[in-house]
Amino acid sequence: MPLPSLAIIPPFLAVLAIFVLGIAVYYNNPKSATNRTMLVFSLVFIFWNISNFLVSQPLPQSSAIWMLRLLVFSAVWLVFYLFQFFYVFPRDRVVFPKWFRLGLFPAALLTSILTLTPLVFARVTLYSAEGKIQTAANGPGIAVFGLMVVGLIAGSIYLLLKHLLGAEGIRRAQLQYILLGTVMTFCLFIVFNFILPAFFGNPEFLSFGAIFALPFIGLTAYAIVKHRFLDIRLVVARAVSYTFLIGVFAVFYAVPFAFLSSLLVRSEMAYRTVAISTLLALIMIFSFQSIRRFLEKASDKILYKEHYDVNEVLYRLALIMASTLRLEELTRKFLINLLREVKITRGAFILVDENRIFRIVDEGFRTALEIDQQEIALMLGWTKTLIFEEIPQGTESDLLRKLGFNLVTPLTAEGKYIGILALGEKQSGELYSSEDVKVVEILAPEAAVAIQNAKAYEEIERFNITLKEEVNKATADLKVANTRLKELDKLKDDFVSITSHELRTPMTAIKSYLWMALKRPDIELSEKMTKYIYRSYISTERLINLVNDMLNVSRIEAGRIEIKPVVFDIQALAGDTASEVTAKAAERKVIVNVASSHVPQVFADQDKVHEVLLNLVGNSLKFTPEGGKIDISFFTDGKVVETSVKDSGVGISPDDLSRLFKKFERLDNSYIAAATSGGTGLGLYISKSLVELMGGKIWARSEGVSKGATFTFSLPVATREVLAQAEKFTKKPVGEAKGLEPVAI
Repeated sequence: MPLPSLAIIPPFLAVLAIFVLGIAVYYNNPKSATNRTMLVFSLVFIFWNISNFLVSQPLPQSSAIWMLRLLVFSAVWLVFYLFQFFYVFPRDRVVFPKWFRLGLFPAALLTSILTLTPLVFARVTLYSAEGKIQTAANGPGIAVFGLMVVGLIAGSIYLLLKHLLGAEGIRRAQLQYILLGTVMTFCLFIVFNFILPAFFGNPEFLSFGAIFALPFIGLTAYAIVKHRFLDIRLVVARAVSYTFLIGVFAVFYAVPFAFLSSLLVRSEMAYRTVAISTLLALIMIFSFQSIRRFLEKASDKILYKEHYDVNEVLYRLALIMASTLRLEELTRKFLINLLREVKITRGAFILVDENRIFRIVDEGFRTALEIDQQEIALMLGWTKTLIFEEIPQGTESDLLRKLGFNLVTPLTAEGKYIGILALGEKQSGELYSSEDVKVVEILAPEAAVAIQNAKAYEEIERFNITLKEEVNKATADLKVANTRLKELDKLKDDFVSITSHELRTPMTAIKSYLWMALKRPDIELSEKMTKYIYRSYISTERLINLVNDMLNVSRIEAGRIEIKPVVFDIQALAGDTASEVTAKAAERKVIVNVASSHVPQVFADQDKVHEVLLNLVGNSLKFTPEGGKIDISFFTDGKVVETSVKDSGVGISPDDLSRLFKKFERLDNSYIAAATSGGTGLGLYISKSLVELMGGKIWARSEGVSKGATFTFSLPVATREVLAQAEKFTKKPVGEAKGLEPVAI
């Protein structure tokens, strides 16, 4: 079978190109009225092109006339859908007016039906040798056909010009190419496919119809690739790769298979045909993906050089925004990666705060960006993405040109305008595709939030630095103040010590003279004088006790008390203490009883414990009325020994328990007020300080007023573990060690 004529190649390429374009446009957005109309137009063009090719081929007389009629029939719908395409473009939704639905469409329908009757072409004359159409006899309907075609073409050009005049920026550039291709293609169609065959009877050029369509197809494709027309560059690239893929399979698989089949089908061994077919099918299956990927990469390299994986870009930049806290580092990393991935020459973050620039981070600019306040005021009005090629000439375009920005998008977070992301031109020199714009618009709000977080982090960091400086300053001031307080405290201690000594010496003398006056038998004193001298004696004694207690407090707080723990029997020490206060207790008719129970020895400073016992027992004597009782008891858990001094005195109210053991704390209720012998208010404070220095604790309990009180302190048992850590319970004095003044009972 002879190979087909090479004349089929031009119409085949034209049909393939327009089919790919129509399908690509449709699947890019099937819901768009513009895209659907483009698909219908491409299918009608294919039908027209096939009819055009068949008319130029050798045909019988009866078939030739009908092929010619089908050609003009398809021509009516070709120009009709061209007009509809330009009417719809670039809208996604459209409602056709009444003049279109009730006027133009019925007129086109009637005209197309008219072309199938002898009223347009009555008959044709063929070349006798070749069987091709030589001439065609026109009918009266040819004028109606011509009027419809020319009118629709003129209307299409009018609509195209109307769109062009109203368009700006990139839309205008797209329409200029489409207008040029439309005018060139239809001028060729009108001359060679209508005027010559219809009015001069010359159909020789009918077969060139496919070639005449190439200006429209070529310039439309250029608008697609170069100017984002309908934004289907990637789809076109894929369509081309799949077209080549089909060609590869046709050449390398179909031809060998047909050849082998033609050889094997003559053989009686049909299984060979099955085996060969199966083998070739397996080869096709395993090689299809590799060839497809190769052709996709090749087509991308030629037709879609700037292609990148959107998801990968978004993922990488999201990682940067999520993992970077410092503003300078965040914006710099973001820009570098965005420019590299999307292949942009330069970019900048222009960040504002209270309508003033507070930071510009740029990458790829030759000189530093300089933006005045007036220009910032203009930028604050940019609420949507601006593309330089799409905005009209004016102040905004002049500013973008001056700064070298081709695309800017606002940055807003929580409704607050924080600046813009500005980008220069693409490295390839092409305009930004809608995919590029979409990526930038997706990233802009995320970047705005990340920038806000980074600003907040920097503010917190600056606050922390300021706070640290203030704390350091305050600490230094406190150190100075503390040093000064220590000096003052030492001066106070020295003053108290010196004053106490100076006070105690004359007070002791006064007390002695008063005692002598009371006890001297050779001078008889009146009852009134005896009373006055006795009161003076008691007051002097209280003053001496106060001085002693103040000296003890001063020495304890100054750290001049030495704690030298030893192992001793606290029960025996309590018995000795009870013996010391026997006279005083008998005088007040109070019984002091020490429980006889076996308790382990303790590890503490025996002299200091003796002072504590005297303070607690003496305290109970002061507040226990005549006929009362004081019990000293013990309890141990093997780790500590608790020594309790319980009296049947006036008791303590629950509100006053928390005020005990504080320096100079005097209770206003019955516990202190009921004391007949007064007190300094320092005895319990001294006891607490001594017990805690020896590693113990002290506390008080009372069921209320008139129900007595119990004072308990604990000391560590002299176990092996405690003795092994003797240094822990030993306290060295600061400076010269001072002893405690005796406790007054």
